[in-house]
Amino acid sequence: MAERPRSRSFGPTVLAGLAGATLASVAAARDWAHASGRASGVAVTAAAKGSESAPLALALGLVALAAWGVVLVVRTRARRVVAVVGALASAGVLAATVVAFGRAQDDASRALEARGATGDVSRAALFQTGWFVESLL
Repeated sequence: MAERPRSRSFGPTVLAGLAGATLASVAAARDWAHASGRASGVAVTAAAKGSESAPLALALGLVALAAWGVVLVVRTRARRVVAVVGALASAGVLAATVVAFGRAQDDASRALEARGATGDVSRAALFQTGWFVESLL
């Protein structure tokens, strides 16, 4: 039985998939939004983590990471099935992150108010971090 030639794109594809799933998982566990304000004349800051604003993003990122690990080990048709599961999980991370855009800012604003900030937290005091953008990649 003749052996099939190895594809030269398998290694770079797996490395890119592992890197993307790892980056999505790490980014989902980091701060996505920061807010700053004043509480009784004292500067107060608060942050909202991605895992709080979009817990599904972290869970699906870990599923995608596990799927790439299985793709490395399995050699049958199951590889394609697991690759599809991993691709769906990656698409789910993207969707959960996009949906949570405003929620992360709202969570940071509520955390700031919980720390005693008075008055309306202005939009100028709220900003997204780079980790939010990284989770989109």
